[in-house]
Amino acid sequence: MTDLSEAMHYFHKYETLYEGMRDLMAGLPPTIQKLQEINRSAVIYLDEGTTEAIESYLANARFSYESDGIGLINTYAENFFAILLVPSHSTSREKHCKVAMCGLRKAVR
Repeated sequence: MTDLSEAMHYFHKYETLYEGMRDLMAGLPPTIQKLQEINRSAVIYLDEGTTEAIESYLANARFSYESDGIGLINTYAENFFAILLVPSHSTSREKHCKVAMCGLRKAVR
């Protein structure tokens, strides 16, 4: 796809084709919340840099959306893909992921 609007057109047009992706996307907010809770409780086991990297990684994955509950207004998918396509967010997520994984590997040893 050349832009977000074209991608969203096909994402909405072929709902059944992307049903699995929609289910995964719907599960993200509770998963992110659970990861944050685990990260907070892991503070006693992990160094500060690792927990900060995990929190920063999660912060770069958060987005807000609007929904009217009946489907006329639902910006979830658009905002999800938009946040993934922001180059600065992508670079930051990659950097924080490397720091977090390095810290987690050290903690497991």
